[in-house]
Amino acid sequence: MKSTQINVAIFNDTNTNTTRHYGCSLVMLNLVNELKKHNLNPVFFWPVGVDWRDKKKLIKSRCNYDAIIVNGEGSIHHNRKKEKPNYLAEIANFAKSELKIPAYLINSSIYENSDALYEKLKRYEKIFVRESTSYETLKSAGIESVIVPDLTFATSVNDEKVTDNDIPYLITDSTFNTLRSSLAELSATYGWDFESMKVNKENSLKRFFVKVEKRAKKRNMNILGKIFSIPAKIFNSIDKIRENNRELYSSGYRQLVDHDYFVRKIKSKSFVLTGRFHTVTLCIKTGTPFVAIESNTPKISGMLNDVFQSDKRLIQENEIEKFMRNIPSDYLTFCENENDAISRYNSEATAKIKRMFDWIASDIRSKKSF
Repeated sequence: MKSTQINVAIFNDTNTNTTRHYGCSLVMLNLVNELKKHNLNPVFFWPVGVDWRDKKKLIKSRCNYDAIIVNGEGSIHHNRKKEKPNYLAEIANFAKSELKIPAYLINSSIYENSDALYEKLKRYEKIFVRESTSYETLKSAGIESVIVPDLTFATSVNDEKVTDNDIPYLITDSTFNTLRSSLAELSATYGWDFESMKVNKENSLKRFFVKVEKRAKKRNMNILGKIFSIPAKIFNSIDKIRENNRELYSSGYRQLVDHDYFVRKIKSKSFVLTGRFHTVTLCIKTGTPFVAIESNTPKISGMLNDVFQSDKRLIQENEIEKFMRNIPSDYLTFCENENDAISRYNSEATAKIKRMFDWIASDIRSKKSF
């Protein structure tokens, strides 16, 4: 017998025109699909990077849903330095106290936050984290959570492997600007393919003006720097106007990037070097050998330990070029134990993701008055 369909809201929608990130877009696609499989209909999407706290009136007026799902991803860290973790933590209390509906935090990595933030997280009905580092962080704060691998693992991937023999090695970028630039330069130096996980994130002309301005200032060429700062400031003003006037919320998923292209790209390579969490998840999902540089929290090392009980496939930033010049042979392929671990992790990920949505759907229905 088919269950009654229930409407839900998704907060921290990471599939937006301002992000255009292959991994985050794929997460949102899988999140929407999994919800629909469980007769949970996503009808309200609040975008990543937008503080909802001064928009309560708008949110209440659009509250035609029975629960809130917060897609945590890598957003809840270092809350003393940024507001995003704080307003995501406060959604649970808002949902419970003012909207009178439950809220669930899923697909999250959590690190280095204040005690006050952890107290706010306790208002969530349940928290699902992506790796054991986050689990231990919450455990030390007295919060129970469940480890469920990242939602990119819900992606359907066929077994066909077509290797790009012309450029078999790939570098993807990093969340850190300086590392992102150096990885792009190293790919050109050593003849590796390069792919940014963010698509058309920044206007190329704007990038040119900003780069020239910075280089001029470094070399004390002040007049040239001032000249190039003018168009850079104009571009920044245009971006700000666009940001202020962008759609605050949407009512459905819209595919903004071709994440199938990115998955195919990963599958076509014999080896990948990356500073991105979602590149690592997709390498594990597709069985593509890789090495990684840690991100802005220990989420990559945490996941590697969950998969392999080792972070051997993690190197330091200052080791990258030496590694590229002479890649150790045991990194270029997975050994038998690694292959077994990957197979086991992929299988468990599928089962755990299903169980998570089974539990959420059941819990929402138990709290709803029909």
